[in-house]
Amino acid sequence: MMKVLTLFTFFGLSSVLWGQNFIDLVNVYWRTSPRNSKLGTNESVNFNTYAFDAKVPIVLSKKSTLIFGLDVANNNINNTITNESWIFSSTMLQLGYELKCNDHFKTIFMVLPKLATNFTGGIDSKDFQIGATALSTMKRGDIDWRFGFYVNTDLFSVMVVPLLGFNWKLNEKWRWKLLLPVNLELTRIMNKKWIAGLLFVGSNASYRLRQQLNPNTIYPNSYQPYMDKADNNAWLFSDIYITKNLVLNLKAGHSVFRKYRIYDEQDKLGLKIGPLNVGDDRFDSPTLMDDGWSFETRFIFRLPL
Repeated sequence: MMKVLTLFTFFGLSSVLWGQNFIDLVNVYWRTSPRNSKLGTNESVNFNTYAFDAKVPIVLSKKSTLIFGLDVANNNINNTITNESWIFSSTMLQLGYELKCNDHFKTIFMVLPKLATNFTGGIDSKDFQIGATALSTMKRGDIDWRFGFYVNTDLFSVMVVPLLGFNWKLNEKWRWKLLLPVNLELTRIMNKKWIAGLLFVGSNASYRLRQQLNPNTIYPNSYQPYMDKADNNAWLFSDIYITKNLVLNLKAGHSVFRKYRIYDEQDKLGLKIGPLNVGDDRFDSPTLMDDGWSFETRFIFRLPL
C-alpha cells in the first residue's frame, strides 16, 4: 500500500547545501506554537523547540572543503488540560566533504549520525540513526541547478528522498530557491541590513520515547513507543543584520498538515520514498495537536563567502 505523507528537512544544513554566498556558522533559536487545539476535544496544547547548531568548514584547497558540525534540539509538547508532556530530543553530528570540479559544477557529501530519543533509562542502539546526503550543483547563468538524494534510518523505516531544485537570482533584489520536495523560499533584499521573504519548509523525523507513556493507559509489556514527527510550515521571515556577522532572524507562520503521532516500535512502513509511504499498515494514530500558528526567534553568526 502507498500513501502520501509529508516532507523532511536538513536540520540546519540549508546554507551549506544551497551553496549561498554565506555560511551560517552558529544558530541558536527558540520556536513556539502556543494554544493549539486537538481534534474532538477542548484540550489546549503548547509546543516548544530549543535548538543550537554550529559548523566549521575547513578549506583544504581551491577544490575541496571539509565540513564539521553539531546540531542539538530539544522539543516539548505539553497538554495544558491533561498535563501530559512529551519530551524528545536529537543530537546530530554533521560530517561533510565538498568537491568543486570546476567553476560550474560541485558536489557536497554529508554523513549525519544522530541520537534521537528522550534519553530516559539510558541509551542503546535503537536510539541511534544514521543519515547521508549528496547534492550536486550545476551553474548555468543566473540559475544554480541542484540534484541529489537524502537517506536516513528512521524508526518508522528507511527514508530515501530524491532531491531536485534550483537557486535562481532573478535580479539584484530578488532570489527564488526551490528544493523539491522539502523547501521553497522567495527572498527580497530590502536594504543592506534587512532581507525579507516567504518560506515553506517540510520536516519529517522520528524519536524514540522509551518509558514515556500515558499513566492513564494500560500497555502491553512489549510496548516501546516512538514519535513520528511530520511538520510542514509556511512562514513570513526577516533577516535583520545587527552587525556584519550577527543576524536576528524572525519568523511567523502556520503549519500545514502537521502530525505528531505515537506508534509502537513494531509498527513500521515498508519503505519511505520522498513524500510517499510504501507498505504503511500502521493504525491511524491521532495527532497530539492540530495545525496552528508558530513563531521563531533565531540568532545567527553568519560569515560571507
